[in-house]
This record gives sequence, C-alpha cells and structure tokens, in this order.
Amino acid sequence: MKLSEDDDATIQQLRKQVEKAHAMIEGANSKEEAAAAVTQKLQSEIDSLKMLVDRYTGLLGEDTTLEDVITARDQATRQYEEAT
Repeated sequence: MKLSEDDDATIQQLRKQVEKAHAMIEGANSKEEAAAAVTQKLQSEIDSLKMLVDRYTGLLGEDTTLEDVITARDQATRQYEEAT
C-alpha cells in the first residue's frame, strides 16, 4: 500500500511539473511570436526609410553632404520661425 501511495504522489508531482513546463513553453512561444512581429514591423520601417533616403538623395544630388542638408534644414526652420 505504501508503495502505491508513493507512486501516486510521484505521478501527481510529475504531472504538475509537466503542466508547468507546458505553460512555460506556451509563454515562450507567445513571446517569440510577438518578437517576430516586432522584427517584421521594424524591418518594414527600415525598408521605408531606405526608400526615402534613396529618393531624397536622388533629389539632392550625390555631392550633397549630410551637413549641407542639416544646414539647409536649420535655415528653413529659422526662416519659418521668423515669419511666424
């Protein structure tokens, strides 16, 4: 009888451990799916930004530097602020 009771207790304990492990796996899968969705969204944003950079680089010309663009932006901002 004692052996049977010990076996039942061990079985119950193992079932709880399996259920806990299963819950952890489900949680990890959910997190992985969420991370994949974020990664896909970020990759889409990167692609969009690359297209914008390519488009504006073509408009500005290849010899235009980032400093030139920043200077032009700052000047336009100052002109806008002075006008308002």
